[in-house]
Amino acid sequence: MDLERGMATEITVTEDIRLYIRDGTKNYSARIRLPDGKWKRISTGTSDENKAREQALHHYAEMKFRVSNNLVPDSRTVRHVCEQAKMEMQEALDAGSGKVIWNHYIFTIDKWIIPFFGNRPIDGLTYKDMKEWQDWKQAQWGRRMGYSTLRNHNSAMSQVFKCALLHGWMKDFQVPQQYNGGKAPEARNAFLDDDYTAIMQALSDAAGTGRKARSRVKREILECYVGVLCTSGLRPGIEMNTLRWCDYDPEWEAPDGSTHPELRVQAGKRGGRGVIVRAACRKWLERMREISPSSDKNDLIFRYPDGEPIGDMNRTFQVVLKNAGLLIDHKGRKRTLYCCRHFYGTNILVFQPDIDPIFLAGAMGTSVAMLERYYADADPKRKASAFSGITRKPASLPGINIDSVVRKRKNIDF
Repeated sequence: MDLERGMATEITVTEDIRLYIRDGTKNYSARIRLPDGKWKRISTGTSDENKAREQALHHYAEMKFRVSNNLVPDSRTVRHVCEQAKMEMQEALDAGSGKVIWNHYIFTIDKWIIPFFGNRPIDGLTYKDMKEWQDWKQAQWGRRMGYSTLRNHNSAMSQVFKCALLHGWMKDFQVPQQYNGGKAPEARNAFLDDDYTAIMQALSDAAGTGRKARSRVKREILECYVGVLCTSGLRPGIEMNTLRWCDYDPEWEAPDGSTHPELRVQAGKRGGRGVIVRAACRKWLERMREISPSSDKNDLIFRYPDGEPIGDMNRTFQVVLKNAGLLIDHKGRKRTLYCCRHFYGTNILVFQPDIDPIFLAGAMGTSVAMLERYYADADPKRKASAFSGITRKPASLPGINIDSVVRKRKNIDF
């Protein structure tokens, strides 16, 4: 047998076990032949030949025991599998074939999975371990985590198990059932009709104000940002912040010859999708082009005039609402930019009954089940005419005409 490069000597213990010492080291390493003919390398941790033999024989006996009990002969630690899963997801993302949600999985693996499971064997985890993991996370979080948060964590863990199965480091029956003891899901926090008008007015009043030039222009952008959110149903963050002018078609032509404004989401949670947005969305985008002029179709839509991406907008949004006394909703919850998406979804369900929930789910990049679970907080009184049969005027999506909004404009120099 050819000796491995750097191997000073090799001792045959049995036909399937070899001991060797690499150049520059004192301790013995061992090579153990697996049932598929491949060799597994281990460190014995000793420079004593007899003890090294015992270690190698022990590992070999353990491997034979695992095989005889229908277990994988060569498992890995959770940490090892996590690193492999992260590498594979990142490579797919870099190649453009990965899922956007994998970015969140990678974050979850680093923050919540590796710190708890560490060097435990991946094929030795049980339902009890999953329950203890959730309890540990709740303690770290300081309060009860939401159902959807824990579900995302479980999805990340499932990706790790999938990686282990793919590489033969565990078997199907060894994948433990996962536990979700999170806070029960509730309807999303959305604006009421009057709230929407007041919030848009507050954003208009705040636009162009602030001590610093950057703050003033950011509030200008925020007004447009919220306007687009409320008229498109897109997700704040990745979906909005990665939109480019080439993703916007103000006159997309339908098969019947009619034209409609369309935004093409490239980085959606469920992949890319085309979204037919409300007509008012055009004016918010036109205003955005005035704030940050662009001659390149590949420029980001939401960016500063100097080309820098806007980053997170939620903190500025909450500051404006707090100053206007609108941060807390009628149920005592803090409003976030996500409320704009929920406002859109709820109002389409209430005021546009001709739009089938299947199509709305497709436009919002979600599922009908999610619409029923999180957008079912519609007040029946908002459909009073339908219940009573008394109609005074046609229902329409509430909102304000942005042409009539009085904005405070400041000269902004860069």
